[in-house]
Amino acid sequence: MKTIGLFGGTFDPIHIGHLVTTRFVYEQRNLEKIIFMPCNKSPLKPSMTSLNPVHRLKMLELALEPFPFFEVSDYEITKDEKSYTIDTLSELKKLMKVLN
Repeated sequence: MKTIGLFGGTFDPIHIGHLVTTRFVYEQRNLEKIIFMPCNKSPLKPSMTSLNPVHRLKMLELALEPFPFFEVSDYEITKDEKSYTIDTLSELKKLMKVLN
């Protein structure tokens, strides 16, 4: 079983640096795929006003269309609260146990 990468952030907006970096990691680490996970509310940027999360999600989907090894998850967007990586990883680990 190959490893899956997870890339989180505000993606406000997604840019070429995100794509170049993740493509490099995907190739160097021989990953199955990388899942981009935009956060709803960043705990590290409380005073920052971001675009609507639904719009950021759509921008990601459009930007990643040409890359079959990139996916988008709306997990943190639909959570509708501050996103902490440790909590997200814990929930994803539980979900993976249920699916296996």
